Parts: sequence; structure tokens; C-alpha cells
Amino acid sequence: MIMNIHPIGLTLREIANEKKIRIKDIASAKGISKQAVSNVWKRDSIRLSELEVWAKILGVTPEEIIDRSRKIGTLNNVQKESVQSTKEDVQISRGTFNDDLYGLINQIQVKHSKELSEKDKEIQYLREQLRVANENLGKH
Repeated sequence: MIMNIHPIGLTLREIANEKKIRIKDIASAKGISKQAVSNVWKRDSIRLSELEVWAKILGVTPEEIIDRSRKIGTLNNVQKESVQSTKEDVQISRGTFNDDLYGLINQIQVKHSKELSEKDKEIQYLREQLRVANENLGKH
């Protein structure tokens, strides 16, 4: 059996569609039902002897079908790897962004805590000054 990364049946269907060969014409040429043709299009592998029959019906060589299936499979793998790399890059970027954001938020919280503490001390000082002023006014 010939195994391909891109399902061989899908490659056969794509070639048939491009060449505008109808499923009923393929079924007739192979002496099988339209459902049997459809089932082949769902397969991941095919025997070389069967591939040769398909190639003849589709007007291509078995090598062309195999090469096309490999190229598409390789392209799909490259695209999947690229998408995965992009997802990882985005996750790393998000992680870095989130770390930076949390760091900034933490700095702001620390700064505001210090400012609030200083304001509390000022308020306490002013209350004490007011108390002392009221006591001095009461003595006169």
C-alpha cells in the first residue's frame, strides 16, 4: 500500500474535480457504484495496482498523483507547524504582556499605598494640630 500524508482519496477527488470528470463517469469506467467511488475518495491509502487504474481514468500518471499528494501533505504540515508556531508566539507574547501588565499594576499599587500612608499621617498630624488649637482656645 502507498501511504500519504494527504489522503490519497482526497487527491483523486481533487484531480477529478479539476478535470471536470463526473463521479458517474468514474463509476462507469471502473465498473463500480457511485458510492464505491465516494468511499475511495475517503481513503488514506490505495494499492499501486488500483492507483494505476485511477490514474488512467483521470488522465494522469500514478507518479503525478503520488507527487501531488505528498506536496499537499507537506504543505499542510508546514501550514500546521506555522499555525502552531504562531499560536506559541502569541501565547509567549501574551505571557510577556501579562507579566509586564501585572508588574506595572503592582508598582502602581505600591505607589498608591505609600501615598495613602503619607496622607493618613498628614491627616493625623492635622487632627492633632486642631485638637491642640481647640484646647488653647478653651483656656482663654
